[in-house]
Amino acid sequence: MVNPAHSVRQADARDEVIASPVTCPGCGLLCDDVVIAVEGAKVVAKNNACSRSIAFFQQANSPINEPRISGKSALLEDALQKAAEILRVARQPLIAGLGTEVYGMRAVLELADQTGATLDHMNSAANMRNVLAMQNSGWQTTTLTEVRNRADLVLIIGTDIVSRFPRFFERAVWNCESMFGQDTTTRDIVYLGGPDIDTSAGVSPKGIQPTTIPCDNRDLPVVIAALLALAAGKALQTDSVAGIPVADLEHLVTRLAAAKYSVIAWAAADLDFPQADLTVHKIAEL
Repeated sequence: MVNPAHSVRQADARDEVIASPVTCPGCGLLCDDVVIAVEGAKVVAKNNACSRSIAFFQQANSPINEPRISGKSALLEDALQKAAEILRVARQPLIAGLGTEVYGMRAVLELADQTGATLDHMNSAANMRNVLAMQNSGWQTTTLTEVRNRADLVLIIGTDIVSRFPRFFERAVWNCESMFGQDTTTRDIVYLGGPDIDTSAGVSPKGIQPTTIPCDNRDLPVVIAALLALAAGKALQTDSVAGIPVADLEHLVTRLAAAKYSVIAWAAADLDFPQADLTVHKIAEL
């Protein structure tokens, strides 16, 4: 976990080791300023630790991580031998779970290549909503650094973001400095979806409230399609879409077009309805 380039010192007689900031893999933000302490046999997240960071670093070892054969505890060598025997004769093996890091995943991919196994990641249901859209049409992405330094409008669809990426606004939206002198407190934040999304993180440091356009997430497919049509200059033969006045959707399209660097963000796991990949496809098209 600890970057070997960072210093580590003995703190006191309690056998506590304080490390310089490390990169937290608890979510996709990869915050690089989290300070951890090793206290005896435990790792404790200290400064700049969010709820996910604390859960990641302070998770206790579980008996489920011990090698088992047919549900009974076994030596690692015996479990490896048994797994090899099963894979050797398997015709269509499936390797599931895969809650591992990069090096673990590389090893699994090599094993799957040698055994003809299929992989099913623990988050595959949500991940495929993005993958299918990307395979079908491709998309244009940005980086958190670009958001931090350039974004002037952020449209958030179907999620509050912070329940899955707790420090998103702190790190990428309400950051104190930007490379081009932008006043980040004036950024325009829009939430679309819900209808019970917690928008408190979208309130600027100056107290400016975000724009909210509530609708049931299951209605997002038709709402995004309407936005796409309006962006293409088409007129809608209705006064509202999923309870949202067309005038509000027209205003949102105008704001997106007028922004110097608009960003659309979503969390695939929160788009939990049939054929959500088609909605992601339309978001990318928008």
